[in-house]
Formats: sequence, structure tokens, C-alpha cells
Amino acid sequence: MPAPPTEPLPQAEFRSLPNHELDALVPDTIFAVREARSHQVSLRELTGGRNPAERCIHHDLSAETAIGPDELARSVRGYLGISLDVQRRWTDQRTALGSWRDAFEAAGVFVLKRHFKQETFSGFCLYDDEFPLIVINNATTLTRQVFTLFHELGHLLFHTSGVTLDSDRHLHHMRDYERTTEVFCNSFASRALVPREAFSQCIQGRSTSNADVAHLAQRFWVSREVILRVMFDTGMLSREEYLQRRPTTSRSHSRRGGGSFYNNKLAYLGRNFVRLAFEARDQGRVSTAALAESLNMRASLLPRLETALYEQGG
Repeated sequence: MPAPPTEPLPQAEFRSLPNHELDALVPDTIFAVREARSHQVSLRELTGGRNPAERCIHHDLSAETAIGPDELARSVRGYLGISLDVQRRWTDQRTALGSWRDAFEAAGVFVLKRHFKQETFSGFCLYDDEFPLIVINNATTLTRQVFTLFHELGHLLFHTSGVTLDSDRHLHHMRDYERTTEVFCNSFASRALVPREAFSQCIQGRSTSNADVAHLAQRFWVSREVILRVMFDTGMLSREEYLQRRPTTSRSHSRRGGGSFYNNKLAYLGRNFVRLAFEARDQGRVSTAALAESLNMRASLLPRLETALYEQGG
């Protein structure tokens, strides 16, 4: 092209953030926003411009009309179809994250993962009426990734883009409406993952000890920080106790190897995205070259990725 194409600045997606937080976005994070926009364009091309989900949560539910975060949390859990009994039967954090991710994508929200170099960044979402998209930081703990999913879903249900940082320090510098929205999204995420009625039952006969906090975190498959926050919100902990006991980092300390390139591709883009891409090729809507471009890989590697996809259940 004779000149670079006109595009909105990535920072414009997160205009609710204070200026000093916008100025602190590193090139890798800005690139991640551009990459996410590119994926939305690919989804339009792969699907003919229509979300393939049978129903879309961002069309059917709205944070604007909810009485409060409790009501929205109950509505979202009902919509996603994951009961407390199902949640308690999960066996580990990876199963919990995968199950929530599958439920989100069945409800029309695409979930991608990537490793952010900016350690304070837990994830973000880009609102689109047809292809809303959440990107979570794969470098954070699995429980943090789950919380980020729900926080960003809160933003999408306000029909806005949003971001999750690793702390609340930016709240004091936000304008009233943006700060209220951010607090709402945090509260909604907490209540969706740990419904207050269920917590009240589980806390009977227990204390605020580290052992009981760990037990409750595993019961709901959330972080210790979420349980401590619930205890603070319900008056079981003072603000000083909460701040003193909350973890200081949400980064994963895993030392696992890099794993398979193809499995990593499926984990980062999601099986739903990759499956749609291959279906578009098989139905003649896109060429093999366009398929490779959508998946950001060489065409010669596509057969092995397709094999990995269907080995995981497609």
C-alpha cells in the first residue's frame, strides 16, 4: 500500500484507564491488541460475518439493566449452565479453566490466550456485537485466568472493551463512571465464581485460617485472594487483614516445558476458533493460504494441526 492503513490507536480500546496506565502500555501489549483485532477480522471472514453460537450472552444479558452484581452473577451462571454441583466435581484448576472457557465460547464469546511480557496485565476484552473476544495472560496462575475471564465478561455485558490489571491501584485515578464499572466487574466476577449463598453454607464451622481459606479456594476452584476478598466483603476480615494476607503476585511459577507447537496453538487460539477455520476451508469459503494466514502459521503445518485438533475431540 502507498501508506500505512488508518487504524484506531490500541490505547483507545482502554480509554477508561488513567493516562499514566495508558502511557505504560508496552509494545508487546499494544501488539496483542492489534493481533486480537486481526482475529476478529478473521472470524468474520471464516464465518461469513455471523457468530456460529446458537445464542449469544452479550445479546441476551446486559449489565446495564441488572439490579446489581448478584443478580447478574445468577443470570450468567444460569445462562452458562454450570451449576455449583458441576463446579465442585472438577478435579483441578486446569479442568475448571477449560470448562469455563468452553461455556463462554458456547455462549458466543471467543477466548484466546497469549503470554504477555507486561507482568501487570492479566488480560483484556474487545467488544464487538458479533464477535466479542477475551484475551487472557497465560503467564498468570490458572485461578487468576478464571477470574480474568469473568471480569472481562462483565465489561462485555456493559458492551464495552476492558482490561484486567494485577491490582486495584488504578481505581483511585479513574473517573467516577469508569471506576464504578470496574468495581462492578470485580464484584460480579467474585459473585459468579463464589455465590454468596453457597459461601455462607460452606463457611459454617470454619474460620479465616490459612487452611480453611485454602480449602474453600479448592472447593470453588478459585484463588486464595478471591476467598479472602469474599471474607472481607462479608465482614469476616478487616481491610488491614485482607491487604496483609492477599498474595503479592498472580504470576504462574510453573516450570513446565514448552510443549507441542500444535497443542500450544490450540490452547492459545482455542479449539473453537481453529475448528471454524478448518470448516471454512472444507466448505470452500476460504483458501488454504487464507486459512494459514488466519491461524498465523505455514500452510505446510496445517495437516498436523488438524490432526491435533481432532485428537482433542475437535
